[in-house]
Amino acid sequence: MIGDMKENAIEWITGDDTVTATFTQKKFINRIRRMSKAHGELVEITHENLDGSIVCKFPLKAIHITIYNAKTGGFEGVEEE
Repeated sequence: MIGDMKENAIEWITGDDTVTATFTQKKFINRIRRMSKAHGELVEITHENLDGSIVCKFPLKAIHITIYNAKTGGFEGVEEE
């Protein structure tokens, strides 16, 4: 099973406004390709690996971390004000 592991990673240094990411999942690779075409000045694919994975750079403001509640559409475990 270890040989089948493919890592996805997003990293940045505190204070930077750009992240570097590696994606192996087609879902995210395709999203980055679309973003690169629409926002080429902000999103750059810096390397395409032989296995199809990519390394890219994009703005930190593009990262959103959320958990949606399937029933209400709101945030799980967060009370609205």
